[in-house]
Amino acid sequence: MPGIFVMFFTFPSPTPLHSRLKKSAIVLGRRLCLRFIVQGKDDKIFVKRSTAWLIFVTVSAMYCLVFMQRTGPGLIAQKLMEQYAIAPTTLSLMTVAQYLTYAALQIPVGLFAVRMHPERLLALGAFCDGLGTILFGTSTSFHAIIFSRVIVGIGDAMVWLNIVLVLGKWYDAGVFGRILGFVGMSGNLGAILSTFPLAWWIARDGYREPFVALGVVLVVVSLLSAWLLEHTTPVRPPLATGLYRPNIRTVFHKPWDMMAPILAHWGFMGPFLGFASLFAIPMLHTLYGMNAVQGGYYLALALLGSLMAGPIVGPLSDRFGRKIPYVLVGIVDVLAWGTFAAFAPILPRFILAAIFLVLGFANGASVLTFAVIRDTFTSNNIGLASGIANTAGFLSAVCVPWGIGFLLSAGPGLDISARDQWALAYVTLFSVLGTLGTLKIAGKARKKSAVGA
Repeated sequence: MPGIFVMFFTFPSPTPLHSRLKKSAIVLGRRLCLRFIVQGKDDKIFVKRSTAWLIFVTVSAMYCLVFMQRTGPGLIAQKLMEQYAIAPTTLSLMTVAQYLTYAALQIPVGLFAVRMHPERLLALGAFCDGLGTILFGTSTSFHAIIFSRVIVGIGDAMVWLNIVLVLGKWYDAGVFGRILGFVGMSGNLGAILSTFPLAWWIARDGYREPFVALGVVLVVVSLLSAWLLEHTTPVRPPLATGLYRPNIRTVFHKPWDMMAPILAHWGFMGPFLGFASLFAIPMLHTLYGMNAVQGGYYLALALLGSLMAGPIVGPLSDRFGRKIPYVLVGIVDVLAWGTFAAFAPILPRFILAAIFLVLGFANGASVLTFAVIRDTFTSNNIGLASGIANTAGFLSAVCVPWGIGFLLSAGPGLDISARDQWALAYVTLFSVLGTLGTLKIAGKARKKSAVGA
């Protein structure tokens, strides 16, 4: 009788198995937390472990490269201001254009991802990222640079959501959290690679050659992944998209099912991204007299925290449910932001280092948002719900630096360190909202059918 079985991924090639042996394999797989979904017919189990691993490695490598090109332009900010004779506020249009494009496309991508096949959109997103990066490296005017980052924003908007959908076809809910965690880790590894090897390459040869080379690699990876994803069939049959289309009213049928991940992503991903990308280094300079290199060490600690988060919180959420680890992350994140705001001018350096590590960890743990959504919504609505939550995260990343800049400029009568503290208190409010969101997550994952309501 056809069925779905879960077994340890190192089981030998397909052979008839005795029922007791199959049960032992299931128990062993669960204990070792290495479950895959495989399709069974009668006494035969057709294992596609090699393909599942290949899909995982492919999307992880792609996400690493995407993150490198996403964070790389920060390395040449000063160079661009000098080259095009522009002010920092004008330079920020480059980032704003990218993130607003990303946020604006999240809901449309979520609506059409299932219908248009997430595999194709994922490859197309990586291709746009590569094309935009090539244009960035060859631009001869600042207007061309802004246009190139808009192309990158379009590509970015199609990458993460479709990674979630593609992996959801291959991996069981019991292992999905850690799989997302490792993919998120690969992205943070890309951010670290952009901080060190890419920075060294730019210092040696200028920024044009490295960005063009990175863009070409991304284009090649996108074409290879398009072929691979098109010629592999997931073990879970695809959704009948013509009959069951994404529906916003269905997504918000139970408001807190959607609002909980929205608030969590708003509170943990956006604040860190907005703060780290624009104001972290200047604030460390005004509060502690650090130069860019010294401040970079603290940002590297934050990226290390992001790198560690996924492989830690993913398995914990698979074992104890999504809510408990996410709530604990939120509480620690609020304490970190609150301590930073209250005692910023007098914090010892080792506590400051710990705070940056925690802030980065909370950012990396925000991948749980998509594990929560995968557990909560039916297959036809996962893409839309993920798009809505991701939109909230990137809108937060826009609101945080805008609010910080406003507070730093609005209090000329205050000491500069006091203005920094007010700005950090403002960011803390975002984290508080995120933690409140985690408290409303359902305590247990609800297993939904592919087409159920």
